[in-house]
Amino acid sequence: MQVNIVDKLTGQEVKAVIEQMKDEDFGSIEDYKLNWKDYVKEKEHRSDLIFKLKETNSGVILGMISLIDELRLTHSVEIHKIEVKPENIGRNKRYDNIAGCLIAFACQQSIDKGLGGKVVLISKNKLRWHYHNKYGMTEFMGFLVSNSENSRQLINKYHKAI
Repeated sequence: MQVNIVDKLTGQEVKAVIEQMKDEDFGSIEDYKLNWKDYVKEKEHRSDLIFKLKETNSGVILGMISLIDELRLTHSVEIHKIEVKPENIGRNKRYDNIAGCLIAFACQQSIDKGLGGKVVLISKNKLRWHYHNKYGMTEFMGFLVSNSENSRQLINKYHKAI
């Protein structure tokens, strides 16, 4: 899926793509907080899929998301893990909208799978306000949830026609 992120230095939109991770991609992600290589080894018993957001021209992976296809109890897609490359976090980040594009991707996956755009996320306490304030997620039974309407808004905001 083609998306646009924003180069904070120039203010220009930069083309990026979200696609499923390949085995060879894991060699180029050493500077992330989560050890994604170990995570992949541990995930063999789960049904999650890992996707990357990479800048089209350089091919650099700027963020990753792990999605559990469908939670049987909630009939939703779960964001199991999401991470943006550390240099793109905070006030001095180079690129913006990486996490937003990844979350909107999860919302689109939910719609594509007939789940109405419902997405759930279990977040660390210190990030809960961020997901609520920036991405419109609401709290429900320990989960952060993006309902159908919110998911459509996120898709419209972060996956504009390219």
